[in-house]
Amino acid sequence: MLIQCLKTQNPVGWWISEKLDGVRAFWNGRCFYSRLGNAFYAPEWFTKDLPRDIHLDGELFGGRGEFQSTVSIVKTAESPKWKDIKYYVFDSPHMGKEVFEKRMQTIKEYFEAHQPEYAVFVEQTKCKSKDHLEEKLTRILNIGGEGLMIRQPGSVYEACRSKTLLKIKKFYDAEAIVIGHEKGKGANQSRCGALRCQMACGKEFSVGSGLTNKDRNNPPKIGSIITYKFQELSKGGSPRFPTYVGICIDKTEPKDADIREVMDEDEA
Repeated sequence: MLIQCLKTQNPVGWWISEKLDGVRAFWNGRCFYSRLGNAFYAPEWFTKDLPRDIHLDGELFGGRGEFQSTVSIVKTAESPKWKDIKYYVFDSPHMGKEVFEKRMQTIKEYFEAHQPEYAVFVEQTKCKSKDHLEEKLTRILNIGGEGLMIRQPGSVYEACRSKTLLKIKKFYDAEAIVIGHEKGKGANQSRCGALRCQMACGKEFSVGSGLTNKDRNNPPKIGSIITYKFQELSKGGSPRFPTYVGICIDKTEPKDADIREVMDEDEA
């Protein structure tokens, strides 16, 4: 497996929390909305305990490994299945100029005073060492989580990609055989848009991410064995977010990744 590069060399003192595989949602005191500004119409009973004067940033989360069902639920207005969702809160945009610790304290005080039924305050743990970070990551992965988020102490809120908030994830490596080439779209119709591949288990999938312009102009031949990396398998057994790495010149057949067995939290 490959660990995503940690851009800071020393994470000691940074705040650690689990990276939740849900639907990012902002709360403006009246409703939820996406990063693109589209509304999520949650039932009134779901939002009744949320603050009216504090804007929140968080994740609508239906549990580890439940991303697809979570998306289906939150896209359905007033669905009774919202009872299976919790809103995990990890920041506050409207207090963006305050340091992270002050923002967290304000949110925590609200949660302690009002105890919202369908919302969860995301606790933060201060990193003690790189080994501590690795231990936290291993534990989260072992219980089926996606990875970690680490936040620089004293940082302000930034709506865009930030060097003060980093994702820490591990990826699986595997091989697959190329069984076809999918055309690109629009102006790229004359080039390869994605490789159609087959896993050792027989499952087929497509991978376009990671292909360079050179790869798209001269893609790996049908029958080639390629290496790809991915985050996890979907419930249907397909690799999620596969990325092309390169051609395996020393392999004659593909090999699937050894997926870790998910443990109970008490066992991890």
